[in-house]
Amino acid sequence: MQKKNKRGQTAFYLLLIAVGLVSVYLSFGRGGSGLGDEYVASLGNQHVNEKEEHQAYNSTPPTSGPHLGSSVAPWGVHTEQIPDELQVHNLEDGGVIIHYDPARVDNETLKSLTDFGEGRGDRHLVVEPYVNPTLPSPIVLTAWTRLLRLEQFDREAIISFIKKYEGRDHHVRKPL
Repeated sequence: MQKKNKRGQTAFYLLLIAVGLVSVYLSFGRGGSGLGDEYVASLGNQHVNEKEEHQAYNSTPPTSGPHLGSSVAPWGVHTEQIPDELQVHNLEDGGVIIHYDPARVDNETLKSLTDFGEGRGDRHLVVEPYVNPTLPSPIVLTAWTRLLRLEQFDREAIISFIKKYEGRDHHVRKPL
């Protein structure tokens, strides 16, 4: 009788371990951070001027690459799209950008995004409309080399993404 009981306990513990391993794989095993965001290969952080031609970005919206070196877009909520070359500088400076497609979000979602952006104080956060037919989802968050697609407003996912990536400086440092 005791042997059956020990086998049952062993099977139970093995099942728990298997469930745990599957959970870890689903969260991290696909190259993500556990948030569902994806890594986008870095294109570096070359500074360009406004009129200078540069290589194409490898994501929409961009997550790294050539950008204006003279300034960043003001942090906060914007009603007009910010040029990609300016956005990327915000990302280099540790910012997070919440892009939304105005044609694919309803007024309630727009209000949620705006309220969220306005309530962030001095954070390195931009909320902006992004009109591009290749925008992969109605809402997309970007940080340096990171991209998160959202089909709808998800406050917890947005907060998690910001906590994970905001404030990381990506300037290239020359050795002393």
